[in-house]
Amino acid sequence: MTSRRVAISSGHGLHIRGASGSPVPPQLDEVNEARRIVDRVAETLGCPKFHDNTSTSQSQNLDAIVAWHNKQTRDLDVSVHFNAYDGNAHGTEVLYVSSAGLELATPVCNAICDAGNFTNRGAKKRTDLAFLNGTDETAILIETCFCDNTSDSNSFNANFEAICRAIAEEISGEEFSEGGEPPEQPEVPSPPLVPAQGTVHGLAEGDALNIRASYSSSAPAIGSAENGDVLDVVGEAYNGSTRWLRLQFGDPDGSGVSVFGWASAEYVNVGGQVPPAEQSEWHENITATVFGNNGDEQDSAYPDIDMITGSTKGVSFPYKWRGEPRPTQVEVSGPRGKVVTGIVDVGPWNTDDPDYVLGTARPLAESQYINGTVAQNGRVPSNDAGIDLTKPIADAVGISGLGKVRWRLL
Repeated sequence: MTSRRVAISSGHGLHIRGASGSPVPPQLDEVNEARRIVDRVAETLGCPKFHDNTSTSQSQNLDAIVAWHNKQTRDLDVSVHFNAYDGNAHGTEVLYVSSAGLELATPVCNAICDAGNFTNRGAKKRTDLAFLNGTDETAILIETCFCDNTSDSNSFNANFEAICRAIAEEISGEEFSEGGEPPEQPEVPSPPLVPAQGTVHGLAEGDALNIRASYSSSAPAIGSAENGDVLDVVGEAYNGSTRWLRLQFGDPDGSGVSVFGWASAEYVNVGGQVPPAEQSEWHENITATVFGNNGDEQDSAYPDIDMITGSTKGVSFPYKWRGEPRPTQVEVSGPRGKVVTGIVDVGPWNTDDPDYVLGTARPLAESQYINGTVAQNGRVPSNDAGIDLTKPIADAVGISGLGKVRWRLL
């Protein structure tokens, strides 16, 4: 068997629910059970996984899943679903669109059926599914069994571990002992005095490693490197158990523009330890407001962001990143849950509050609101908000109009 790099996701989403069985036990829910499989398989393989917790429409959901997969370094894309029909239909099928997908869909289907004692409905070609058509690599979509069929549901519950192990082995090309102990996580290295350098390797002849930059004012938004190129490694982070390196290229000596990008450690050989990626402390108990929705559509202060509307995903801080790279990820936590998103505008109330946004101070808007003083936008604040959320982000964390959140830069 040949080892494959896998990216795996659960079908549908937290707010875009899939199929479900009857209210009579065993009562399987597609989203819940697909997430159980993905979690267990990803734990076994140590591969990246994705659950959509933010989308509020089917189109957003499909776009989010496809976009996540296409950002991963992998050989195979896998989406896990459950079927439903009339309560009588039963069995397993694996969907594909390409010939490479067919070569994998059949053994995956056979393995799941053997492990779960399901009827084998076989591999089926589908040309109308966004996941199969939108992902860049070989892709399969697993319909594990029929969640509205009592026999299938009972077999799934009784053979859950065996089913997950069968999926993990077939999609990865590796074999695991019963119980599937996950691989050990790499240790986080301690920072050296200076950034390390990494050498690009592992690319086929003629290939280049594309690095998407988080910021650029004059350099291109995409950088590339070839085998043997040397890059400065200035940080690292972990996505599940996958290690990503923060790279610096351009002119780090200050004579030009420095562009920062991310690339999988699989392609960059680091000769020494690298410092951990910068991550700010949580800003606690911050008032959040919602903007860019229901007549509040507006241009962004950042030229790379289109018009902010009710479908834009992101946050706004009372500070504008100008000469330095704007952080690409912000974690926001609210009453309903957490979400990671980007920065799309400047505000609320103030435009230059670095002690709060980049430090540990409280937002200027809090004292301005209490004292009735004018903020940097020329108005007296009508609330003490220190962060603005677009509607999709507000919905995801459970804020309607105005509420309390905590946030940090990743």
